[in-house]
Amino acid sequence: MVAYNSINHSKATNYTNARVEGVDTDKRDVFVAAVPRNDMVNGKINFKSLSKYSGTALSASVPHIVPITSNKFMVLWQEVKKVTDEPFKNYIDDGHLKYVLCGWSGQTARQRTNCSLFSIIGSAAGRESK
Repeated sequence: MVAYNSINHSKATNYTNARVEGVDTDKRDVFVAAVPRNDMVNGKINFKSLSKYSGTALSASVPHIVPITSNKFMVLWQEVKKVTDEPFKNYIDDGHLKYVLCGWSGQTARQRTNCSLFSIIGSAAGRESK
């Protein structure tokens, strides 16, 4: 299983060597992709969306997977808000760590949950000091 974030490519109007046009590339949603553990060679990849930030002021940090048991994982990410176009300092975390419990094949065992006052991003990742 792998957790990743991506833009909504269905809204893209043009792809160039340097950028994607027609979509806000700062709006990243969180996904997991999983292959069935009992058939890793021929198994179908299961893609699951865990968040939707298109059309909002928020985006997602890079997600992290934390193993809970051999068959259960927690996918964590931080909600962030863009505040400036200055490179490397353009996001602040909104104080909301999000997490979802997933099984090995990507099925969610629990709805997306807020965990206030915790953060997985630091100043090196562009977090503004308050």
